[in-house]
Amino acid sequence: MNRGVAGFAAAILMSAVLSLQGSPGYAEKPSVLKTGDKIKIEFTCRDAEGLVAAGTDPSIAGNDHVKKADIFIPRTSDAPVVGEVGRPREKLVAGHAGFENEIIYQIGQYFNGKPPSGKTEMELEDTLKPDCPDEERFVSLVRVRKRPKGIRMSGDEYLARLHNEPKVGDVYPSDSNFTGTVTSVSDKEVTIEFKPSKGTEVTTPFGKGTIRDAGDHYELAIDAKVGSLVRSAGLVGKIVRVDDQKFTIDYGLPLAGQKLKCEVRVEPVAGK
Repeated sequence: MNRGVAGFAAAILMSAVLSLQGSPGYAEKPSVLKTGDKIKIEFTCRDAEGLVAAGTDPSIAGNDHVKKADIFIPRTSDAPVVGEVGRPREKLVAGHAGFENEIIYQIGQYFNGKPPSGKTEMELEDTLKPDCPDEERFVSLVRVRKRPKGIRMSGDEYLARLHNEPKVGDVYPSDSNFTGTVTSVSDKEVTIEFKPSKGTEVTTPFGKGTIRDAGDHYELAIDAKVGSLVRSAGLVGKIVRVDDQKFTIDYGLPLAGQKLKCEVRVEPVAGK
């Protein structure tokens, strides 16, 4: 990914997009929550089609009866998600706070001056205009990617990359759509061949893809569609332009311009 998006996406992950803390204690419920109060937050947010786009319940991922959006990322921890009432909006890099961080921020704003709740239904949407430079907001990616049918390297290079001596039949790490296999080993070189691992129709983070045999190489053509939402670590963006050569993603809004209907529960946390 270009224009630094991969870097600040990683920064978002390292900043704990979901502000997880250890098992908190719970205070007596105040009459109203105020700026600075810590709250445990549980939420399930759905997009316009009713698909779960984000949620704090780890069991959502394994529940086949719950339909999930393509941008949904499952939680792997059951540690509480803790937010802060009325806290300033986070600006980690170039104005990007991240998808889940924005949900937590808006929930914290909503409950400022309100009592803790059981189940509350609320609608979230982007409230700010993009405030990052165009070269960081818009990211253009190649729509047709080339993949080699085979590569050759020395035994020393193979050993340095994989930390194992090469053997015929060994699997060579590649991307998820292609399988690399060691086909020959000699004193001079190691030969590795690649073949599609999942047929010619594949799924990519940017839409459906088709693998084509282009003679001396493979081509992976991505069927990117304007309006589709895509994930890049903590960021969610919207595809805004597509042509024969590339597609462009707009990462300027934390919620990618969509409205989310959320079921929310909050509890005050002791020991602010």
